[in-house]
Amino acid sequence: MTAPLQDLQTEWASLLISALADAGVRDVVASPGSRSTPFALAAAREPRLRCLVVVDERSAAFVALGQARATGRPSLLLCTSGTAPAHYLPAIIEASQAHVPLLVLSADRPLDLQDCAAPQTVDQLKLFGDHVRRFVELGLPESSPGALRAVRRRAAQAAFDALHPLPGPVHLNVRARKPLEPHPASEAELEQSRCVRDAARKPTPRAFLPQVLASKDALDQVAQALRRARRPLAVAGPASVSRLTRRDDVTAFLEASGVPLLCDATSQLRFGAPPHRSWLDASDLLLSSPRLREAKPDLLLQLGAAPTTAGWESLVDGACGVTHVVLAEHGWNDPANTASLLVYGDEGHTLRGLAERLRGHATTLAGWTDTLRCANAAAWRCVDELLDSSGHLSEARAARTLVSMLPSGAALVVGNGLPIRLVDAHARAGTRELAVYSQRGANGIDGLVSGAAGTALATGRTTALLLGDLSLLHDLGGLAAARAVRAPFVIVVLQNDGGRIFEQLPVARAGLSEAELRLFTTPHGIAFRGAAETFGLPYARVDSPAQLEASLARALEHPGCTLIEAIVPPHEAATMRAELLARVDAEFEPLFSGGAS
Repeated sequence: MTAPLQDLQTEWASLLISALADAGVRDVVASPGSRSTPFALAAAREPRLRCLVVVDERSAAFVALGQARATGRPSLLLCTSGTAPAHYLPAIIEASQAHVPLLVLSADRPLDLQDCAAPQTVDQLKLFGDHVRRFVELGLPESSPGALRAVRRRAAQAAFDALHPLPGPVHLNVRARKPLEPHPASEAELEQSRCVRDAARKPTPRAFLPQVLASKDALDQVAQALRRARRPLAVAGPASVSRLTRRDDVTAFLEASGVPLLCDATSQLRFGAPPHRSWLDASDLLLSSPRLREAKPDLLLQLGAAPTTAGWESLVDGACGVTHVVLAEHGWNDPANTASLLVYGDEGHTLRGLAERLRGHATTLAGWTDTLRCANAAAWRCVDELLDSSGHLSEARAARTLVSMLPSGAALVVGNGLPIRLVDAHARAGTRELAVYSQRGANGIDGLVSGAAGTALATGRTTALLLGDLSLLHDLGGLAAARAVRAPFVIVVLQNDGGRIFEQLPVARAGLSEAELRLFTTPHGIAFRGAAETFGLPYARVDSPAQLEASLARALEHPGCTLIEAIVPPHEAATMRAELLARVDAEFEPLFSGGAS
């Protein structure tokens, strides 16, 4: 049965939203407001869309970001006019720099209400500047045939622009005039609505994404450089979960080339990847060791983004005259400005092409690979010995315990600052496949709870978030969004009373007074039981390894979100890191003394 005709604005909003659904949008995160009424109702009535209401626009934007990061398709953010869309900016910046597709639909006031002190009216034109791939001003609804065709084209174009050529956010600004809710329409307006309804029966343009492949010349040059190298080293940094489908291509490349590959914890290659003699998982400890730099790798091959560890930057900075090759699908991934070859295109195609060109080359690198394999094993022995020698709960032990207890197929979300580095340094590879999500575009600590909630909602998987106490304080509102998650979703907050990552940075050795250092470490003295109670979430406070294991076991079986506050010594992370690096250095000395062959 056909629904009765509505007023022009209601029908026009339905046309726009249905066209976005035609273009592949499936998730909508809306925040309440009046000016967005026609579009919110249209989204709620579109059967292909899943709508989630998140009160705080800042949190809503990170929820949508988490969804899009997990699905690879743009989620739609929907809000009212005024300052509401301004709260999207942090998530939009992250989406832009991490190449995550996102669509923003901001409702706006008519032009006659601009610049005349009308309430909740600001200039929303190009509100996000260059942080979006495209800005589109849709204006007020109108019913001319050309305008209606353009609405559907604009929707398809926005979804396409969010995915190609450089995935990222796109901003649609659309104006609405009161009355905003559906209302009785005049005969003249009903005729306009019929035009909109007729336009809706026509298909939305369907745009197909191109496949971008590395050129033959590029592959030949990289293969030639690899054949000349005697101590090549490959690294895989943070990557989207799409890399999970390319693990066989990575393995084929390693089998053919023999190039040792160091896998960042967020590379999608550490957990569940098929073992290979050239595949190494102690990436942080190897790259942080001066012994590796003394071994003088003669070619550096980077898959995608640069690794998280600062050791990589030290390695490329000190590798004067060494060929640095970057293989990327998009983005100029060379923060050290040392790359000599950058090859763009589908990563799987690139690796398969290199494997074909390097078949049989692996045997020439056996000695170098064996040395690095021995170093990899020695690094993990140092980690094991250090953690086993301490019976109390530390940040490192908490990170390792969480990763080890996650079931195969789970999603692991790691926060910035200490957590991502703790996982990288202390969580060794295993056969359980984990999808690892991180916020390594702008590397901020904001929106981590909301983003993890979005990931859990989009995937339906068991999900764990490891973050610091400052990160949780920064996104307490995200706990409201976490309530919507139905699958097991455990948040482990490392409670060390502040930003202890700064105790490992040069500022800690700058001779500052205790009061000055507090500007960075920001001790706060806040516990999180009350926050969990406010949002009605199960909560556990743990201060021993046994308590953490028991609480995790319960949380991973419990539907919905659980907050675990892991109490750890405030200043221990820096001390343990220094001791671990000293042990690793001692183990590496005989392996790399005199250079590696």
